[in-house]
Amino acid sequence: IPPRRVLDGLGQLPDLFATCLAAAKVSAPPRPLDGRSLLPYLQGTSPESPRRYVYSFQGGRLAAVADGRWKLVT
Repeated sequence: IPPRRVLDGLGQLPDLFATCLAAAKVSAPPRPLDGRSLLPYLQGTSPESPRRYVYSFQGGRLAAVADGRWKLVT
């Protein structure tokens, strides 16, 4: 990852696990992952983050949605 690179794409905590697996070149566990690897985006081989929207839930209800520079909080 180039030094001083600034990215404004979206990601969330589950993406960290998937990104670490990809960086370490380790296979994912044999179950579905909630996260998506951000490694291609961080390395510059993908022009945008794999996430267009980020959703946040509290107590089983939608609490917020983020889309780029916009965020809706309920």
